[in-house]
Amino acid sequence: MKKKHERHYVHFICNGLTGFVEVEPEGTMWVNYAGDRRVYVALQGRLRNVVDHILAQHSLLAGRVG
Repeated sequence: MKKKHERHYVHFICNGLTGFVEVEPEGTMWVNYAGDRRVYVALQGRLRNVVDHILAQHSLLAGRVG
């Protein structure tokens, strides 16, 4: 039987706007924030800090390099 892969979603608030991180089964992370969808490694500044913090709380950051 094939293993079912799950996609994870983690919601956050930054600068009064809500967003969420979409973690794909193969590990790619997309950040949806303020009407924009960005790959995690392209984040900078406060948004990067908020996303790092929330992912660490949900134990999804353990495999991140960089």
